[in-house]
Amino acid sequence: MSENKNTNSKSQSASQQSFLQLDQLFTQLTKNSLISMIWGETGIGKSSIAIQTAKYVMQKKKQKVFFLHTKQSPEFMLINRILGITEQNQDEYPLIFFHEKRLKSQQQCVFNWLLQIQQATQVSKTKPVGLIIIDEIMSAYLIEMRKVETNEKINRLMTSILSTLKNISVNYEIPIILINTFSVKEDAQNSIFVATPHGGKLFDFWVDFELKMTRSSTLRLITFEVTKDKQNEHLSHKWKWTLGAKGF
Repeated sequence: MSENKNTNSKSQSASQQSFLQLDQLFTQLTKNSLISMIWGETGIGKSSIAIQTAKYVMQKKKQKVFFLHTKQSPEFMLINRILGITEQNQDEYPLIFFHEKRLKSQQQCVFNWLLQIQQATQVSKTKPVGLIIIDEIMSAYLIEMRKVETNEKINRLMTSILSTLKNISVNYEIPIILINTFSVKEDAQNSIFVATPHGGKLFDFWVDFELKMTRSSTLRLITFEVTKDKQNEHLSHKWKWTLGAKGF
């Protein structure tokens, strides 16, 4: 009985240690045909970890990254700070930046990516891009939900975006990272409040891997937790990293 407890404890401890190295997380987030979602509150470091993953792809894999920014103000300063981009080394970082604030224009942008990837693959037989990042996936959706447009129309646009991304991910083996915020809802049955990513069930079918980020009692010490993993449902991965000026 004691041996079983020790074995289980060691197994759980090993599992919790599995993402303590940044390169291990980058490897997970850049698996072919994988759509990942990183979610948590504003300013917690979601964009930082995504940009660091982009840096990994550009430097280690020597591939381009498509980065779609959907918020009002582009985060050029954060991107430059983490990547260390200067006039002298900017060619080393082939980050192709797109800034689209409307859901309809985001849909067109993603569809254009699909056409570019199809054409490039037919011509060169190689992947023209190694990673796609959308920061944030729900920004425009939430803003346009408050306007005159019907929920049905907005849901169709988001479904079109997600299905096109899935097409790109599966058929061209290009990993995708979606950045998302969350809402807090009451679980009446258990009398508790639960944080869930914005979009809820809308993303369940499309997303393969979810990473939740939360603040701890220590300033800038961020808790990471795997909340969904279709490839490996043993969800005991949980660890903490410190957020600095250049990321984690």
